[in-house]
Amino acid sequence: TDSDGNPVCAFHSLDDPALPGLRRAMDAEQVAPMLRSLGLAISPGDLRLRLRAHRPLRRAVVEASGPSGRVFMKVVRPGKVEALHRRHRLLTDARVPVAPSVGYSADGIVVLGEITGSTLRQEIDGGSPLPSIGEVHRLLDRFPAEIADMRGPTAAIHRLREHAEFLQLVLPNSKPRLDELLGRLGPFVAARDASDDALVPVHGDLYEAQIMSSNGRVRALVDVDGVGGGHRIDDDANALGHLSLYDLISTHHRARRLGATWICELDRRETHDWRTLRAHVAAVLVGRATGSYRVQEPDWERNTLARRDLALEWASAARPGAEPFARRRTTSRAMAQPRMHALTLASGRAAD
Repeated sequence: TDSDGNPVCAFHSLDDPALPGLRRAMDAEQVAPMLRSLGLAISPGDLRLRLRAHRPLRRAVVEASGPSGRVFMKVVRPGKVEALHRRHRLLTDARVPVAPSVGYSADGIVVLGEITGSTLRQEIDGGSPLPSIGEVHRLLDRFPAEIADMRGPTAAIHRLREHAEFLQLVLPNSKPRLDELLGRLGPFVAARDASDDALVPVHGDLYEAQIMSSNGRVRALVDVDGVGGGHRIDDDANALGHLSLYDLISTHHRARRLGATWICELDRRETHDWRTLRAHVAAVLVGRATGSYRVQEPDWERNTLARRDLALEWASAARPGAEPFARRRTTSRAMAQPRMHALTLASGRAAD
């Protein structure tokens, strides 16, 4: 127990109690027979295994490589493995470019083929041509209708109060600013709760590291665990929120410029109510604000405050009396060079 009497549990990463398949996935002698049963010509002596990611109690990714190539084993809770395999199969059958599922095991291992290329984040960092939001939507539009019947993600706007309460625990002096933020976003939460809009297929965790792109085209999507029924505005808000966050930590402003281009495109096409979109982006940022604290970065308090303030700016942009940037007269140069750390388009203010 800790000093307050709360129970504490510690375990070796490979003995994750929610992911019983993880230890087997990291043992060449144990996993090679499973891979062979799925038609992959692999022997234990040729197999090289590397743990690429592990989110305790949630999921892990193990890279398996050999003379004939490589595959990725996504390890999830056993109760979720069949649904994840089905998501991949539904998407690939609909010719949506995602990693093909070779098969799965009862203990929670889904074996996925490799997708090569660059992520949109890498393309942003490299100064490459970047896709429009319409290009992203064209790929999402290819999701089969059956996806909407699957359980999708909980929208950030629905988890706003929960995330704000956690943020207040991390930054106790933030209560006045968080109360202001909740007050601004409250009407949008109520409107979403009362909405009876039909669910559509969504990615569920759409952002620049989940999009594979090349030369201004979207080539593929990765990490489709959250694919299911939802609302397109939440995919768009998540993508814009992550670009806004990435602008805080990057040494360039390409993420900001891409976000500015995307939100201007959405406004001009009237894809969503523009205030509601900004409110949903603010909710995404509240949910992401404690990331620096959770991984205990050295400067986590300053980083968390910056993220909180970014959420407040987006929430302020949704206030009555604000104006969408797309309705203002400005130049393409101004749109591409906002001066604030937030996406300038959020607040409807053009850069000089």
